[in-house]
Amino acid sequence: MQSGAHSAEASALGFYYQTLFALLVLFQQNTDQVAVSVEQLDGVQLTTDGEELLFQLKHSFSETPTPISLKSRAFWKTIKAWIDILDEISLPETALHLITVGSVPQDDSLQCLLQQPPNINALVAAMVEEAQRVKDDRDVAKSQNGKLPHADRAPGCLGSLELKETMRMGLCSRIRLGPGSLNIAEIEPAIKAGLSILPAEQRPIVAEKLVAWWNREIIYSFCGNRNWVITRLELQSRILEVVGELEREGLSVDSEQMEPLEDYQPDGTLTGQINLVEGIRSDVSRAIREEWRARSQRSRWIEASAGNATKIDAYDKLLGESWSDRHTTVKEECETKDEASKELDGLNLLRWSHNDALISIRPIEHSLTASYYVRGSMQILAVNLKLRGNLEGVTGYGFVGPTRAMVARAPALNIGGLEIKLPPANLSVETSGVEGADFDGNIGAPILRLFTCSYDLPHTSVYLEPNIWFNKPELEDHSGLVLDTRRAVAKVLYVYPDSLRQKGELQQAISSRPRMAMDSQTTDGAIRLTPRPARSSDFKLTTEGRKRKCHLSCVTTFDNFGSTDRLRQ
Repeated sequence: MQSGAHSAEASALGFYYQTLFALLVLFQQNTDQVAVSVEQLDGVQLTTDGEELLFQLKHSFSETPTPISLKSRAFWKTIKAWIDILDEISLPETALHLITVGSVPQDDSLQCLLQQPPNINALVAAMVEEAQRVKDDRDVAKSQNGKLPHADRAPGCLGSLELKETMRMGLCSRIRLGPGSLNIAEIEPAIKAGLSILPAEQRPIVAEKLVAWWNREIIYSFCGNRNWVITRLELQSRILEVVGELEREGLSVDSEQMEPLEDYQPDGTLTGQINLVEGIRSDVSRAIREEWRARSQRSRWIEASAGNATKIDAYDKLLGESWSDRHTTVKEECETKDEASKELDGLNLLRWSHNDALISIRPIEHSLTASYYVRGSMQILAVNLKLRGNLEGVTGYGFVGPTRAMVARAPALNIGGLEIKLPPANLSVETSGVEGADFDGNIGAPILRLFTCSYDLPHTSVYLEPNIWFNKPELEDHSGLVLDTRRAVAKVLYVYPDSLRQKGELQQAISSRPRMAMDSQTTDGAIRLTPRPARSSDFKLTTEGRKRKCHLSCVTTFDNFGSTDRLRQ
């Protein structure tokens, strides 16, 4: 059963190899008056300029294919196949090609065919000698009533001995040996490489579509739905059709002259980032216009073909990489500069994305020159937090150990119609535990402290009233330290790269309020914490329809990447 399965697989691959080889040999011709067929007079038959080329193919997927030699079964089976069609061909006008993935041993007589010119006399003499040896072995076995040897080679050997000397010489003079041929997996890449006249990004698509068309035409020929012969003109026409289809499928320029709608409101992050680097009105208006055009263009492309989304995503990665390279350089150069210089460098980076990025970055397609798309896509990526200098690292600890997240700022957080602008956010990268659970987010004390909270337990509701902290910016801890405070002495869980602590410059970690003091000479990771004094807070609590006032004492403890307000009644 297993042997039969392997035999069927080999036969199927062998036939498919003939099919693809026929495409390759037709593709490689440099004249129009040429045609090819499969499984007619031979495995592959090529007709060109009055000459017939017959191909016998020997395929192998092995890393070390079996060599072909004068004693091999493959050679003598091929000789038998050619002897059988001698009456159907004009030998002087026919070239007999033996194509094999394997090699020819250096000391084998078939090397005569690889010499220039081929040594036909030596080949014929060696073939006669080998054929006679096979006949003699079989005659001896027959006289002894034994099993006849060389069953797989005997038909070719005996058939060659029966030929007249002139016919045998003529047959051998028409043999062309092609060792080291491509295997079945290498043919499509070879066709792709041969399409050098096409743009590089089109070649693999054209090659793939060409192979699919070819397979269909071969099947049609076996079913009688088309002529057995496929001409090179048909092949050329199909290549032109595929290229034309690709050109029609290409991206179009639709939004270059469009202006944003009057009521268009860009994402607040877009203007916020420009304001951070002291951009002027023209910077903002240009960014809004180009962002709107690029966003509209993306929608049109995806509506035209869902497959364009993959192309857009790949180009976004290229834009992000180009921006990141420049941002990293600017960031390193700004380490010793004052705030005004940093703002200027940030503004120059913004204007690079507006004016110069389109020069240094290739277009999304070779024929598409849409400068607005590069400019606008940079703004879209910035809004989507893909052009930020976000850090990934340890942001705290849980029951199963440290947790990791991207440290960023969200454009805005809306709660019950109240908008909190640019709140710090940890974008978890965990896939397990609480941080990896399937929920939208976790709002903690840094957000809740912006409100006076009223809890309606019977109705499972919370009422939020902005307090004095609401409009004040939430500053992040720039120390670069993540602390484990579960014991009396805090331990450093993680130090962010390029942070103040890593550079030995940290004297005091600062957030919206001082939270800790530390001795910069400490080397064992122990931190002395100086908590804020306890303070009082008034909360309104509604239970069973009755309002109650609660006076709570609130102390701050240090936890994870900041402080946590814990309540004591």
